[in-house]
Amino acid sequence: MTEPARPKARSRAVKTLLAGSRVFALAPFALALGLATSACGNYDAIASTVAHGQVGAADVVRRDGAMAAALCRETATYTYWQTRLILERMGGALPLSTFPAWYDTEKAGDGADGKPISWNRYCRELDATGAVYHGAVLVLRAYALAVASLADAKDFDGSGLDNLGGGISSAARSLSAPTSVVSAAKGVGSAASQIAGYLVKIVRTEALKDVVKHSRTDVHDVVAGLGAYLDALEEERAKRLANAENELSKSLSVPRDASTPLVPAFDGAIAYDLALGGDEHLARYGRQLAADRKLVAAVGRASEALAEAAASRAREHEAKDAATALTRALEDLKNARPEEP
Repeated sequence: MTEPARPKARSRAVKTLLAGSRVFALAPFALALGLATSACGNYDAIASTVAHGQVGAADVVRRDGAMAAALCRETATYTYWQTRLILERMGGALPLSTFPAWYDTEKAGDGADGKPISWNRYCRELDATGAVYHGAVLVLRAYALAVASLADAKDFDGSGLDNLGGGISSAARSLSAPTSVVSAAKGVGSAASQIAGYLVKIVRTEALKDVVKHSRTDVHDVVAGLGAYLDALEEERAKRLANAENELSKSLSVPRDASTPLVPAFDGAIAYDLALGGDEHLARYGRQLAADRKLVAAVGRASEALAEAAASRAREHEAKDAATALTRALEDLKNARPEEP
């Protein structure tokens, strides 16, 4: 099954002026000035490393925005073929509609209002959670670029952030399916829209450390929300994997009616496709989620350490270690064997 293409970030080329000036002291204060400049330069270098690592991590984990919909559609496909296998083994007494018609009408579960929802509607809602997740990743990436711009003394292009934040907030509020994936998406969407609302303003008016301290809580909430979303996806994947073998075994235990038009070879082909295709996809999703959950955790540790260092110079060594760990996590992922398509 082909995964949906990830939505692309859109922005207009607008530059933000960075306010700042250097204050020079007279000779009696030269030593103190030198120490302060050195300390500031050290923090700037650490912040730059962390920020560029966060950008790299965001570029990796944005791929997970397509997984909820992919898992849902594969589960729907599996359920359809399982149902067809059972009915065919029973002699085809109960005709089954084509997959598109079944997908549009068959009940996948109940909505928040208690009314049944079709597989089509259910999967579209899970697809919407992926869009919220993807938007939150873009906001985190924009925040990292803002920090990098201050640390590296470069311009920051924050165009489109207001629209992105509003879109995330609106999409998150529209979600209603009673699943852990939806709950996680609503949480991360709320946190991301907060940052999008003020990021450009504080980058224009505040110094690097103040920006990091100002946004610390919201950045923490976004990173935690991304982790919670990936955890929820892993729960869905694990649940799907646990049920797969039992469902297939149950289907094949149905006695074959002698009059069934389904020949044993076709019977076995369906079973083989259900078992093999499902296992391969779920295993690949599991490896991807494991790697990305680890990366998001490294981003969170680096963000927290950078905020601690902004409040206390004595914590800079911890921030440097966290920055190194984030860089190493990205390198490990880069050097890992690529997944087979």
